Amino acid sequence: MLFLYIMGIYLFIKGLREYRLLVWSTVCLALTPWAYSTAKLFLPMTIIGILSIWNHSLLKIPKKPLLIAVVVFALLAGTFTLNTVFGGGAERFGGISIFNSSILENKMGPARVRDEQVGQQWQSRIFHNKFTSYFSNFSNNYLQAYSSEFLFINGDPTPRHSPSQTGQLFGFQLFFLFIGVMLFFDSKIDLKVRLFLLFWLLIAPIPSSLTSNGGNHAGRLILELPILTILTGYGIYAIFRQINIALGQKLYIALIGLLLILSVINYQHTYWVHYPWDSERWWHAGFQDAIQSTVAEEKNYDKVIISNADEPALIFFLAWSQFPPARFQASYPLKEVDGGKLGKLQQLDNYYFTEVGSSVGFYSLAEALPDNALYLATQKEVNVDLIHDPGRLPDGLRLVKSFAYPSGAPAFYLLTKRSPKM
Repeated sequence: MLFLYIMGIYLFIKGLREYRLLVWSTVCLALTPWAYSTAKLFLPMTIIGILSIWNHSLLKIPKKPLLIAVVVFALLAGTFTLNTVFGGGAERFGGISIFNSSILENKMGPARVRDEQVGQQWQSRIFHNKFTSYFSNFSNNYLQAYSSEFLFINGDPTPRHSPSQTGQLFGFQLFFLFIGVMLFFDSKIDLKVRLFLLFWLLIAPIPSSLTSNGGNHAGRLILELPILTILTGYGIYAIFRQINIALGQKLYIALIGLLLILSVINYQHTYWVHYPWDSERWWHAGFQDAIQSTVAEEKNYDKVIISNADEPALIFFLAWSQFPPARFQASYPLKEVDGGKLGKLQQLDNYYFTEVGSSVGFYSLAEALPDNALYLATQKEVNVDLIHDPGRLPDGLRLVKSFAYPSGAPAFYLLTKRSPKM
C-alpha cells in the first residue's frame, strides 16, 4: 500500500508537467484500497486534498490526458467501492469502529452509573451520550497516534504487531523530527507540496482513529510512516546544511550512521532474542509440533480428539497436518456428533474437535475420554505444568507427549486414558 500511495503522489506531481504520467498516478492511487483497507477512507481524503491544493494546475491540463486519468481511476476505484458497499466489505469496519454500540455501552455505562451514585442523574445524558463518546474516542485516538508513548517508547501494545517496549520510530529520530517539523513548512520547497505534506500529516491518523484502540494500532497507522520519515530526513538534512566545515559534515554523517547502526542492532536483538518469547502465544507457537505429532500418532488410536478449549484449532490442524483440501471441502460443514461427557464434537474423518471454549476439566478428563482415544489438550484447560511437574498427572491419564513454547512454558499435551494394566 505504501509503495502504491507514494508512487501515486510522486507520479501525480510529475504528471502536472509530464501529462502521460497522470494515468499511472491514478492507477497507483486507485489500487491502494485493494492493498489495505485503511486506504478506503484515506484515499478519498487525499483526492479532496489534491483537488483543493492543485485545482488551478489541474484546469491547465489538456482534456484528453485528464479525461483518461479520470476514467481509469473511476473504473479501478469504482469496482472497489461497489465491493465495499454491496459485497460486505464494510462489515469489518462496523465491528471495530468507535460507532459500534457495544463500544459505546462500555464507555457510557460505567460513567452514567457513577453519576447516579452521586446524585447527578440530570447531568448524565449531557456529559455521557453517544456524541460525546464519539468525540472522546476519536480525539483520544488521534492524539495518541502522535504521542511519544506510541512513536518512541512502547509502540503498538499488540505483540503480533511489534515487539513490546519498542517505539514505532528509533529514539534518536525524535530530535530530527522536531527540527524537521520546525523548518520544513517554512522552507523554500514548493508551497503546494508543503501544503499537501501538511495535509497528509493531519489526516494520516484519521482512518485509524475511527476504530477501537486505533490510536496505537501500527498497521492502521502505517500511513503516518512516510510523512514522519520525510520530516525526519529533512531535519537531518537541514542541520547538515548549517555545517560549513567539511570535516564537521563528515563527522555529522558518521554520527547519524552510528546512531542508525546502534539503533538497528538494538532492535534486532529485541526482535530475535526477546520477541519470540514475548509474542509466543500471540503467534500460536507450539501448534506445529503439536499437530504434526498428533497426526503421527493417529494410526495408533481409534479416534483423535483435538481440544478447542483455548481457541479454534481447526485452521491450525488443516495447515500443519496438510489435510487434503478436497477432502476437507467435501466434508464441510463438519458433521456434529455426540461426544458424551465431552459434549458436541465436530468430526473430520478420524479427528474430532470439541466445542470452542468448552472443557470438562483436567481431573474429569479420564472419565470423559473414550477408550483408545488420543486427546490433544491445551495448557489452559490442564492448568498445571506437566513438563516440570509430571507427578500431577491424574491416575486415569497417560501423558503421551508434551509441547512447550519457545520460552519453555507448557503449551499442549497429548493425553490418553491409562489402561487398567498400567
